[in-house]
Amino acid sequence: MRRRFVVLTPMLLLLAFSCLENDSPVTPFDVEFRLLNTQGEATTTFQEDENIFFEVEIENNSGENHSLLFITPNDSNLIRVYQTLETELALVGSPLEIIAQTNFIHGHPIPANETFLLKIPWSGDGIGKKVPNGWRVDQIINEPLKRSNYYAELTFTAEFQEFILED
Repeated sequence: MRRRFVVLTPMLLLLAFSCLENDSPVTPFDVEFRLLNTQGEATTTFQEDENIFFEVEIENNSGENHSLLFITPNDSNLIRVYQTLETELALVGSPLEIIAQTNFIHGHPIPANETFLLKIPWSGDGIGKKVPNGWRVDQIINEPLKRSNYYAELTFTAEFQEFILED
């Protein structure tokens, strides 16, 4: 999934996303990738030096309980930020150095019709970071973005497993 965003300059939003699930061309999960300002509002325009939050939400629409076993970045970084130049995109960096998987042997449960949420700031000391219990994310402390046009990309493969809740 890709999002184009700007610092102080309005820009069109471009989305492209692919999600793969083992043995199934259709997935019962919806994935949303949002950029949030410091007030928690979804936007694609930010003030210069304002912190940007990258939010990934995976919703289980299957009607069945599932466990998110792994999120594997397709290219070592779950989220990449590029600066839009005249004829190319220049890699600026990522808010994450590594995403470590859950400490729980059965993954992170996502009951029917509920969501998994990951929220990572671009810069700062991790204030506002939201990571599910049992997950470890190594955040990169980036310099605030300067006025320009930027492009954010989210690429990953996820593995799920159905589970049964017993009383």
